[in-house]
Formats: sequence, structure tokens, C-alpha cells
Amino acid sequence: MKRFFTIVLFLAAGFLNAQDTLKIMTYNIHQYTPYNPTADNPDRLDWDNPALKYVINEIDPDILVCQEVVDKASVNQFMEYVLEYKYKAAEFIASTGMNSALFYKEDRVESLGNIIHDAVTRPINEFPVVNKTTGDTLIIFSVHLKANERYGDNSENLNKRFLQANVLRNVTSRYPEDKDYIVLGDFNTLNGSEAAVVKLTDRSFPGYFIDPIDAIGEWNDNPLFKHTHSYSATELTNRFDMILVSQAVNDPGGIEYVDGSYTIVGNDGNHFGMPVNSGSNHFGIDLADSLISASDHLPVYALFKFDQLQSVSDGTEIPLGFELYQNYPNPFNPSTIIKFKLESGGYVKLIVFDMLGREITKLAEGYYAPGSYKFNFDSDGFNLPSGIYFYRFIYNGYSTTKKMTLIR
Repeated sequence: MKRFFTIVLFLAAGFLNAQDTLKIMTYNIHQYTPYNPTADNPDRLDWDNPALKYVINEIDPDILVCQEVVDKASVNQFMEYVLEYKYKAAEFIASTGMNSALFYKEDRVESLGNIIHDAVTRPINEFPVVNKTTGDTLIIFSVHLKANERYGDNSENLNKRFLQANVLRNVTSRYPEDKDYIVLGDFNTLNGSEAAVVKLTDRSFPGYFIDPIDAIGEWNDNPLFKHTHSYSATELTNRFDMILVSQAVNDPGGIEYVDGSYTIVGNDGNHFGMPVNSGSNHFGIDLADSLISASDHLPVYALFKFDQLQSVSDGTEIPLGFELYQNYPNPFNPSTIIKFKLESGGYVKLIVFDMLGREITKLAEGYYAPGSYKFNFDSDGFNLPSGIYFYRFIYNGYSTTKKMTLIR
């Protein structure tokens, strides 16, 4: 009974709230390729896929972004043997021998594509995704910055990382202050004083990133930062893998990082300079063993809350690039037409529901190009009694709802 009154009060007040929380994970899966077994590693297929499968099943992310994916055949193998088709793959574009790929749960998220930003060594991938519950769009950038040489002078590699970071900042600096975006991946940065990290976190101009655990520092082989380390699984001494967020995502409201949710899987703070499966591990020894077998990197994930509360009062003017029309005829029996117009393309969801908030049907869901659209709602197909019903329109993170009346 409590839920009934809550829904009715929200509708009477002219507001409708949609909430959802997504777990987003980044994982460098170490030159993942279908071309195995190989002469150098004849058992790779036997241990690689089961270990990756175990790790990902244990964490169960809603969105998984992987680095070091060799090619499209690698994506297909990963989908079949590791993910077992529980996820859908975003558009994959092979630019180098080590690419980024995004996988997502289709019932939670819609992918809007894969945009490549060319950079030295490896490009930056931009993956816009839409939360299907709230209609919010989050832009996920995946990076794999230039690695270091094990021995010798790394000044050239430091500069290449800076140039890659500069490409990303050139993109985000054009965004408005309320834009929701994050960057994740393998940064290969030894310390927070590196030019690439300084560039990404520089707040003197728009488009900067924030470390959600506030741990920018001298990470390399430093026990003071052992809680941040993600590399390597066999000798945990550095923070290569990270998730950084925009100011809008860091701030409360809309899409926001869930404080305290940032997790480096396998790093329990007790394995500095050691393999994560040395002795006991708070994450469990089975998971620690699988992490060692799966990759030289540890996965990192965080939770993000999607929370929209939008005005749905009839007659309210909302300049959001769309217009939702009153259904016609209204009142209706048994069918009515619902129309909307888009000034620019975007993710759309059009839902009909009753006074109790129960969904009756989805009239539209997916990406729609600019233009006008109309949909016929026929109540006879749902055996509905006379009464008041609602249709809710979601577009690129905004929503509005109108009322209609069925008279038998």
C-alpha cells in the first residue's frame, strides 16, 4: 500500500523519479587473441578463458571495457568463451594491434557507438552509452597510454602519454560544465606528477578529470600508495589502471559516482610487491588465483548512480530539443495517437503505464534521428478498463509525462 501512495503522490505533484545504479569496470586483458594455442604458449586457451570467465562472473559488471583486444576475432571469442553471450558488444574498431572493446548488459544499457580520436601510439575510444531506465547518457573514454620500457630512458614514452592525454583534453574542453563523462583504462603512468596526469587533472580550464579516491601521488613502488596499485598481479607496485570522472559525475545529482565504491579487484592492501595470491586474500584465494592467470593487470570498477527527477506537469515548457504532444483523440476509445518531435538525434523511450505505475507497453525504444514520429496506442490489445493512464517520454536523460483518459 505504501508503494501505491508514493507513486500517486509523485504523479499528482507532477514529477516522476527514475533511478538505477550501474557497475562499470575496466580491465586490461593482456593481448587477448583467438590465435592460440601458440608455439610459445600451447596452453593459453585452456587457462586464459576460464580464468577471465571466473573473474568477470564474480564481479558481474553491467559495463565492461577491455584494453589490449587484438581484433574482431578476439571480440567474437571473448563473447563466446568468456562472456557466454551474456553481454552485447559495442561497435568494435581495430586501429592497432591492441584495441579497446566495450561490452554491456543489453537489458540495462544501450550503446550509441564507438568514436575514435586519433593519437600517437594508440587512439582514444569514446563510447557513449544510455541507461535504459533513466535515459541518461554517459560518455566513457577508454585509454591505453604508451607503456614504459623496462630499461633505459623513458622520456619519449612520457611525452607520448602526454600527447595522448592532450588529445583527450581537447575533446572534453569543449563540453559544457554539466556533461557526464569518465575516462578509464590502462594509463601506464608511474606517478601523479607525470605530465599526462597533470594534463588530465588540470582544473584551470574546462574538461578536467577528478580522481574519485583522491589519491594522485607518487605511486611507483611506494607502499604509501599500496591501496591504489593495480599492476602487476604478480608484483603489485604501481597504479596503471584507473577510473577518473568529470566534475558533473563527481557532484551529487544526475549521474554520480557512488562514494566508496571504487574497487581494485584483488588488491586488499596486504600484497605490496607480492603476487595477489600469496597467502590469503580478502577477495578470496580462488579469485586471486584467477586474477594471476587471467592478466598481468587487476580490474578496477566503480558504481555510478543514475537519478533523474524531471517535471512532468502538462503545459510545462522544457527547451530540451524535443516536443511531446498531447495524444489525440483524448479522451479515446479504443485507440489514440501519440506524437513527438526531435530537433536532434538521440536515445528515446516512450512508455505507457497505469495509475499504479505499472508498465503497460513500450511504444518506442532506441536511437531516433531528428524528425517527427507518431505511434498508435490501442487499448484493446491490453484489456484495459476505463480510467486515467500516462505516457512517459525519455530523451537523452530528460523525461516528461502526459495524462490521457480511456472511456469505454
